[in-house]
Amino acid sequence: MHEPLPFKPMAADAASDPSVSVFTPLGVLVFSIHRRRAPVTAANFIAYAKASANLRNGVYRIVTVANQANRDAPQIEVVQFGWIPAFSGEAPPVPPVAHESTLATGIRHRHGTLSLARAGAGTGTCAYFVCRGDQPALDHGGTRQPDGLGFAAFGQLVAGENVLAALFGNAQDTEVLEPIIGIDGITVEDPAIADEAPARSSR
Repeated sequence: MHEPLPFKPMAADAASDPSVSVFTPLGVLVFSIHRRRAPVTAANFIAYAKASANLRNGVYRIVTVANQANRDAPQIEVVQFGWIPAFSGEAPPVPPVAHESTLATGIRHRHGTLSLARAGAGTGTCAYFVCRGDQPALDHGGTRQPDGLGFAAFGQLVAGENVLAALFGNAQDTEVLEPIIGIDGITVEDPAIADEAPARSSR
């Protein structure tokens, strides 16, 4: 069991970090987005969040030690969510972005860290994951990806620890969920833009 970890933003981040709320049937996950430390990946996520009302979104993959498909890779535990292309038939709503490694940003994959999923470096679009427990294998130099470049962490869970636990309680025998857990909506509170309108998913 993981105790909630209070997020303490760097002084440079405190005034500018947007807050993004992801509404699920199990409750709300609230993330602080590190726009100054990971500007490219943060902008990607904010763009996805703002476009999400017109997309099919959901939690569609939960990886645990028990169900991990690649038993030879370092064991990780993550919840993955985002745009579900199988229900869209369209190109990704946001383009691939350059890889911002943890070496460059200093944002490590700790419990509650939000990060961008990818295949090759620079291919990440609109698939995101949240860590349960510290996951150093996902940092730059880690061996979860053969290229050793890790994943681009860019945010931190600041509310909804119980929701994250509840999502992991819905893990199945395989990583990919059937059925998916739909996302009911995503809202952005951005100190740089007053009165940001909420984005609600169409389902």
